[in-house]
Amino acid sequence: LCYQLRCTGGGGDEPPYPPALLASEPDAPAKFHYDRQADVVCVDIALSAGEFPSGYPLAFHLRVGDPSTNMWTSWSPASNSLHLALAPPQHAEGDVLMITESMGGRGQAGHEVESVIVSWLPFRAAPTTGAEMHRLLDVEYTVEVFEVVNSRRGRPIHTHTLRPASTVLESDYRHTYTIPGEVLPADAQLGFEVYGVYLYPGSDQRLPLQTPAVASGLSTEGSETAY
Repeated sequence: LCYQLRCTGGGGDEPPYPPALLASEPDAPAKFHYDRQADVVCVDIALSAGEFPSGYPLAFHLRVGDPSTNMWTSWSPASNSLHLALAPPQHAEGDVLMITESMGGRGQAGHEVESVIVSWLPFRAAPTTGAEMHRLLDVEYTVEVFEVVNSRRGRPIHTHTLRPASTVLESDYRHTYTIPGEVLPADAQLGFEVYGVYLYPGSDQRLPLQTPAVASGLSTEGSETAY
């Protein structure tokens, strides 16, 4: 008898993997083996996020049968869902987005701010992301400045992405980004926001995320800064 695995949930049913015996050959797509200690049959399979639409939870089904006679049991109920994506990195608990103004002379447009420094603690792994995985990946931050009109988010003013070289996580270490004063409109209520995404190590390619990264970021909304 052979085991056969099927993956579902990627926007439609995927073809079943080829049937395989216990202790099947090393290059089999799905390798089954018996865990004597747990008294269960296990399967090892390599999955690529590129093979499935991002955001779809995957599930697995199993059946047993004889390929020579094409007689099989029914497919088992679906397994627990699996996401081929990570939760976005989260801001450090208790951290706030710090805004520091560097004041200068009044220009022709009445602008008195030479620059604004935005700082935050390095983001941490979400509870569902292993600490080792977080250390292996790079984090790219996006800093956004937006206008606030009648306590609501308005038009975007300035956006910048950065990839700090340091991955230090000491509590007193903060990432910083300096926004030139000339890009900030005078006499405006502004909001600031920072969020992070994961990058493959040494690459500019972003990893797929389960939820929008901005939901795990920091924002000054509710405490806007006036210029």
